[in-house]
Amino acid sequence: MILPNVSPRHCIFALSLLFFAANTTAADPQDFQAGFAAVDITPTLSVPLWGYGKEHRPENLSTGTHDPLFAKALVLEAGESRIAIVGLDLGRAPFEPMVRRIEIKVRHSTSIEHVLLIASHTHHGPALELVPVADENDEGLNNAFAYYEELETKLVALIEDAASKLEPATIGWVSGETKVNRNRHTQEVPIPRDPELFVLRVDNAAGNPIALAVNMAAHPTNHPHGNNQFSADFPGVMMGAVTEATGAPCMFLQGAAGDMQCDVDDSLWGKVDQMVEPGQLLASEVLALNEGLVTASPAHPDLRGVENTFSFGLRLDLDNPEVAAGMREGFGESLFNSYHGKYGGGVMHPKLTTVLINGELAIVGGSGEFFSDLSVQLKHRSTGPKTIFVGYCNGHDMYFPTRRAIEQGGYGADPASAWVAPGGPEKMIDRGVYNVGELVRTFTRDRLPAKAE
Repeated sequence: MILPNVSPRHCIFALSLLFFAANTTAADPQDFQAGFAAVDITPTLSVPLWGYGKEHRPENLSTGTHDPLFAKALVLEAGESRIAIVGLDLGRAPFEPMVRRIEIKVRHSTSIEHVLLIASHTHHGPALELVPVADENDEGLNNAFAYYEELETKLVALIEDAASKLEPATIGWVSGETKVNRNRHTQEVPIPRDPELFVLRVDNAAGNPIALAVNMAAHPTNHPHGNNQFSADFPGVMMGAVTEATGAPCMFLQGAAGDMQCDVDDSLWGKVDQMVEPGQLLASEVLALNEGLVTASPAHPDLRGVENTFSFGLRLDLDNPEVAAGMREGFGESLFNSYHGKYGGGVMHPKLTTVLINGELAIVGGSGEFFSDLSVQLKHRSTGPKTIFVGYCNGHDMYFPTRRAIEQGGYGADPASAWVAPGGPEKMIDRGVYNVGELVRTFTRDRLPAKAE
């Protein structure tokens, strides 16, 4: 048998699936199900905004809504296993204690084993990591704390809603090369860049789309920072255009965008709104890929995953008075206190979440702003299934540059913005590669014919 345009390692994987097909019965259409739900998560009160320091946004309270922020959940079920993929129009995923509470609550109410909360990284969303300041009764902070409680309640209800809508489903995906993004940091030649545009679609038994998910990497920093209104930025434009053209609910899964931005005119940055053009261009690319996308019932419905927590030293000493003073000046007392409480011991604990869908699609999520070459390395080294990377997932631990990027320095790679010890990001990618391989091995092992006694 010849499999055109497939690497040898993918040939081996395809042949293993053929072996399974010859030794197992066909999957029941009921064995793979999907449900989707969406909810508006735009704050109704004025709260501190996320994404820029006082240098760009001296007055940091929101003043209204340019376009609404949404959370969208796709719940998948295979046999007795369930996972939830949640796209958030937020600057970062919720802070880690909220992530854990959400996971525990939905595991109890819906039996969902793995949750991926993936922020789009819009810089016009609410700040999520603020903490109370002693002897200070600030209305904006109080509004933010009330919003956190509301957000947690909404996200739990959202995932439960999607789980309540499970129905027999088919699944498929396709990749292309986007023209929307470029590397904003590197001095390397050739320029590191993750050009992949990945489109996932899940349909119901009647062939109607349940949801369409889009994964690519670029900073949503195209709405002027001086406009203090909430906005989903270019991903919101893209999702709206795709839904209008297809009728399919569309969600965005941000990639390794640490050094990636939209390919726009830098001289106009912050002066005019530049989110519409890249959003529309991305939508046209998504629609073109979707035209040729075919979904099918998985041969072996299966969901499994693993989560890892790492311990890395910090490059920035938050106990240093000069460092502390600079952070207080740039980001305020509340945010500094939040970071000091989380990292004051000089150690960070980033998260990596890996899920394998039907033995054929792996999603690896990291809790921060990974540089694009790390995503490229993961995809190149991952054996067997199609693998994608999502950033800003289940927490946020600042920038994750490569060693080479750290050597070059600059924003996103210097100690002021990239706090992780050099080599830490590569260790996380190494673990992601291992996780995918191990999940495939257990998937394969579980489907081998039982040996005769």
